Amino acid sequence: MEDWKQAIGRLRAWRPHWRVSFIAIGLMMATIAAFGIGLNPIGILFIIAGFIIGCCGIPALGRFVGESEMRKGNDNVGMLIVLLCSAALTPILLAVDILLGRRVDNYGLTLAAFYLGSVYFALPKAMLWVEPKDFHLQRLSSRIRRAAIFRTIANGAGIGAVAALLSLRFLATYPAPLISITLTLMVAMAVVTHKTFARVRKLCTQIYIDVQELLRNLDDLADTQSVGRTLGRWQLKSHTNNNRPEREKAVHRSWDSLQLDLRTTMDSGYRLFAMPFLPDNVITDLEKTVLAAVADPEAASRAQRELRMILNACAARIDVLA
Repeated sequence: MEDWKQAIGRLRAWRPHWRVSFIAIGLMMATIAAFGIGLNPIGILFIIAGFIIGCCGIPALGRFVGESEMRKGNDNVGMLIVLLCSAALTPILLAVDILLGRRVDNYGLTLAAFYLGSVYFALPKAMLWVEPKDFHLQRLSSRIRRAAIFRTIANGAGIGAVAALLSLRFLATYPAPLISITLTLMVAMAVVTHKTFARVRKLCTQIYIDVQELLRNLDDLADTQSVGRTLGRWQLKSHTNNNRPEREKAVHRSWDSLQLDLRTTMDSGYRLFAMPFLPDNVITDLEKTVLAAVADPEAASRAQRELRMILNACAARIDVLA
């Protein structure tokens, strides 16, 4: 029920900015005209019309982005989505032709395999480049969602590239094996998608547990400090000698465990093409904040606030059975 309320709330927030959709409509018209109709008079007319319609949506996009500082960092992600949709249009049209029983030439299959293979190899790396560079903790929930979704798209593109290459080899000469090959690739897609989202849920569950442990240890340390301020000097010395060093060590141990989780990649175990849970500079700043909270009770509130942001981002993805 809460998910439906959030979705309806987002649609209502988008309602004053419906003209932004002109950009997508114009791009779709121009791309379909270029690849589907061709560069004949009708195709050129559709390309010009699509360009004009797309330009009509740019002012609305500027107003929408300017309303919030959080939206300004997503412009690169939006451009990546536009490029991804453009690259996917040719394979989609080719798949429609195959489903309708139309004749497909080798050039179209080769072009589709090239586009899909490029998406498979370039998309995970591109995501690392276009990720917003500010408000990392506030954007953490969307970062997790993007990592899982774009990894799924990349895997689907890779499987699609394999399907296009196999069709290039067998479609004309041996069409019968394509049925079993298609079913095998569909099962493979389902498996890799399940593993991607299961990895994300498992990591979020582990981070949630470790953040809770760290928050409890910070609270225990704060209790020791508050008790120390209410005791006399002789009592304070005997009390802190027994409790404070152990609780400081507990905070350090909890942070060490959490730090390993935060440096783990979400969508894949291959770090070169995977997205870590948080960037290294954010983890370093968070470490300074947590260690400052150990030494200075006044800094504990900031550390707890930032840790609770991580907790809230992971709360919707808890799955102890993943």
